[in-house]
Amino acid sequence: MNTHLQQFVTKYLSVVFATLMSVSFFAFLAIPYSLGAHPGEEAQTHTTVPVSLAAQKSEAPTLKLKA
Repeated sequence: MNTHLQQFVTKYLSVVFATLMSVSFFAFLAIPYSLGAHPGEEAQTHTTVPVSLAAQKSEAPTLKLKA
């Protein structure tokens, strides 16, 4: 193979590979991360229920048995 052709093919394939990797990154990692899910999937909602201070301080009810 001609050395100029080999250099051209090497540079061309490196640009194609770099473009493919950047597009893959954005398609499969960056966009789903920002959306919270892959496009077309239902986003999962993470809801948290605030717990009041009174509920945190109260103890679990216990049964008192007569002896």
